Amino acid sequence: MPHSLIFLSDNIVELKNLINGVDGSYINNATVDLTLLLDNVAVAGQAWPTTMAYVAGSSGLYRGTISPSVAVIEGDIYIAQINVNAGVGLVKRYKCKVVFETADCGESECQ
Repeated sequence: MPHSLIFLSDNIVELKNLINGVDGSYINNATVDLTLLLDNVAVAGQAWPTTMAYVAGSSGLYRGTISPSVAVIEGDIYIAQINVNAGVGLVKRYKCKVVFETADCGESECQ
């Protein structure tokens, strides 16, 4: 099942608990980037890849933002591709399915 993102809104994408698979330590100094793809092509409306910054004081937490200006269609499924490079032997690529949906009024204070 794809992860839900909010249509026509800023969306924060997080990569949590990035760990060195050899020694189990958290990786807090990696280069991490994000690209939103449809049919293996970067989606228009934002410069890709966009950096996912390490959150200071965390344990392997990185955050990036998808702009509300990206050219997506509500309900279509996209791929959020996250590339990690923490040095030799510490390179990984994640591909997560995402879908953009309209925010439900229950998620905010709209009346």
